[in-house]
Amino acid sequence: MTLAPLPFCPPRAAGHALLGFTLSLTLAGCAVRSSTVDVPDLALPDAYHGEEAATAERATRSDAPPWWTTFPEPTLHNAIEQVLAGNLSLQQAEARIRQAEAAVRQARSGWLPSIDGTIGASRQRTAAPPPINSQTNNSYQASVSAAYEVDLWGRVRAGRDAAQAERAALANDQQAIGMTLAATTAEEWLNIVYQRARFDLLAQQIETQQQLIEIVRTRTVVGAATALDVEQQRQQLESLEGEQTLARAQEAAATIQLRALRGEAPSPEALDTPRALPALPALPALGVPADILLDRPDVHAAMMRASAADARVTQAVAARLPSLRLEGSVSLQSFELSELFSDVFWSIAASITGPIFDGGRRAAEVRANEAALDERLLAWADAVVVALGEVEQARALEAAQTRYLNDLAAQTETARRTLELAASQYRRGVADYLRVMTAIATLQQLEQATLAATRQQLVYRIQLHRALGGAWRAEEELAQSTEPDA
Repeated sequence: MTLAPLPFCPPRAAGHALLGFTLSLTLAGCAVRSSTVDVPDLALPDAYHGEEAATAERATRSDAPPWWTTFPEPTLHNAIEQVLAGNLSLQQAEARIRQAEAAVRQARSGWLPSIDGTIGASRQRTAAPPPINSQTNNSYQASVSAAYEVDLWGRVRAGRDAAQAERAALANDQQAIGMTLAATTAEEWLNIVYQRARFDLLAQQIETQQQLIEIVRTRTVVGAATALDVEQQRQQLESLEGEQTLARAQEAAATIQLRALRGEAPSPEALDTPRALPALPALPALGVPADILLDRPDVHAAMMRASAADARVTQAVAARLPSLRLEGSVSLQSFELSELFSDVFWSIAASITGPIFDGGRRAAEVRANEAALDERLLAWADAVVVALGEVEQARALEAAQTRYLNDLAAQTETARRTLELAASQYRRGVADYLRVMTAIATLQQLEQATLAATRQQLVYRIQLHRALGGAWRAEEELAQSTEPDA
């Protein structure tokens, strides 16, 4: 038997996907192959680092809603849907799937006989001895021929299985592109919102600085402050104004990038997005590491390519064995059209053809396909390791970012108290204005750092969703593009 493309397993089968894949490859080609396949030994942990073994099953990509719906932001939902509908890379992936579907139909045609029909008529003038001198003859022919190769060793079936697995891999590639695009779009959308919130925060800080300048000028008149204090305060104001200009430019750049993702001409025209960062949604259920085998389309694509390579090995081995070919034909021939069906000629033939000497070409083809299978299996194992690493990394970074935000909150509260004390001492004349200015600058820097850290925490959550995998389009569309033909 040959290895058929592995279907999507039910959710509860996620923990057994690796075992099932190993057994499938080991049994593949057992009719013509004597050696087993050396599948990389991946000892998947029972739980992610620092987590207890999952007791609740995580919803897989077959029944989970798109991850971005956990963010209560309609403009984000619309942005991602528009990108998935108009992105040119996704459309290229769809075209590749259509090519693969045609290749599947072509591979399946080997199971059916080829039938050819011919209808012909001819008129010929020939020379003849006197007194006839010449003679004209008509000839009419009609024939039907059929040929069929019996799939003794599963070569045709293996070709079909390989084509179906390659089509499934391309469908998962499209899923992976969509998954990446959704995450990239969310990050660009988040960058636009962040730059707007940053602009508004800087505007508030600029207003505060302008008020302080007026206060210092007033105190200069009565001799309680110096011109140096005014200029130092003005320097802080100009720095904030420069940051505000940069925020506006970065918002325009992110807008251009988001329009390009949608397949539109680049334009800095503002998009409909909020001016405040969204709240962090609840942490998604992580499930068990084995879920990655099914939830990550790039991992599943690597699995399908290993299945295709395994079928190609069976196909190459079967090509070294004798083939049985059946042929038959029915023909009609007459010199008069009215008598064309007066007699029927037919023939039936069977032949067995096998290689005797090919200079080692077929044996080399087997070895090449076996090496390709080893490569695909290692690529699959590498994809699993990378996927697990991305989940662990996203979790660790988000957890560290949460602690960092807590530290920033404590620092900001301390900075506010410091500013109150510095201002109080300055009003009583027991401290110079430099302390006040330093306290104000520190507080404003912490406010900006908190906003940036909040955005980064949301980015890490997006990266976690991408690392876990998940659906990005309707399940019925996925079934249409990945379900193998009977």
